[in-house]
Amino acid sequence: MDDFLPQFIETFVCFSFVFPGRLRGYLKYLADQPHIAAQERDDKMTEWMMKKWIEAGMDKVELATYDFYLSWPNQTNPNKVCVKILHC
Repeated sequence: MDDFLPQFIETFVCFSFVFPGRLRGYLKYLADQPHIAAQERDDKMTEWMMKKWIEAGMDKVELATYDFYLSWPNQTNPNKVCVKILHC
């Protein structure tokens, strides 16, 4: 990580990757279909993102693999997520 200079990151973000029209297209592609971790669509998206980063000028793009525990959707016993807003 020492070889990532702040100036490089700023130049990369400002000039080669982040344009409103391009971001809209990326978000449309990423949100177009569901993508559950470790499923076929998720693998395709990973490959697509790697390709886009290389096209944007990154010298080295690697895919790290790791083990994880995932709670799969269950229609008879659904997971619930609650968002609580704290007033500070």
